[in-house]
Amino acid sequence: MIRVVLGFLLAPIVPMAPFILLNLLLNRTLQGAGPFLVVGILYAYPVMLLVGVPLYVHARIKGTFTFERSVKAAAITGAIIGAIVPISFITKSRMIFPALGGALVMGVIGAIIGAAVGISFWYIVVRSSNLRCRDGESR
Repeated sequence: MIRVVLGFLLAPIVPMAPFILLNLLLNRTLQGAGPFLVVGILYAYPVMLLVGVPLYVHARIKGTFTFERSVKAAAITGAIIGAIVPISFITKSRMIFPALGGALVMGVIGAIIGAAVGISFWYIVVRSSNLRCRDGESR
């Protein structure tokens, strides 16, 4: 249970941590880390609460919590959220094609970050714990 709570607390910020640390090392300040903190705090945690927690509970109850499904679900969720944000600006702008291009790029970035969150969550919750996976192995 503790690992699950830690997984939900740490996994959304793990993909942003290298960028924040790199910025801190190069600039010796957290001033340029704002965008990474915004992604981690304003987007990742609410999405994790609204999508990740129910998916995890459902997968554990059904016995379908696997590494592949964890990564795929997080990547798909990240892609959807990443694409929705730029599309929301279409209504405020008359330039539809740049917004759609931005949505595509942000969707890909969101999928990559989402997959990293899924991998982080899996390793925090399952790896080196006694939880049983769907295939019956202890990982």
